[in-house]
Amino acid sequence: MLKAHKKLLQLINQDLPVCSEPFLRLAGSKEKEKLLIKEIKELKKKKIIATYNAKINQEKAGYLNNAMVAWKVAVKDADDAAKIVVKYTEISHCYLRKLRKEFPYNFYTMIHAKTKKELDSVIKSIIKKTGLKDFVILKSIKEFKKSKQMV
Repeated sequence: MLKAHKKLLQLINQDLPVCSEPFLRLAGSKEKEKLLIKEIKELKKKKIIATYNAKINQEKAGYLNNAMVAWKVAVKDADDAAKIVVKYTEISHCYLRKLRKEFPYNFYTMIHAKTKKELDSVIKSIIKKTGLKDFVILKSIKEFKKSKQMV
């Protein structure tokens, strides 16, 4: 990765200013803002950046019923399940991992909900749409670290 790419990624990985023109504030001038946006688009086109999204503070936004739900999925069925699951706006992460004897779940989804009823509703909907029935709900009880992604 070029040094210039690394600098750009570090710049856009920080919190954006809360204002009507955050990229202008980051760049410092209209000309530099245009260049910044052009470079971001170029990195997306080259697939160096997969997505560029806003992150929210879940608790302040009212998402207090979040859970990692781990499902047991046959590897041959994982892509089909993923195509369904990734369409849920309540799901931020979806991964397939190797099976382990001591924990027989290999398909992980991170579900964000405001209420327990909403969380349960999403899980029931996934069961209905995918046919997956063997799962475990892992709720966080305490957060020890949340860090920004490092480049």
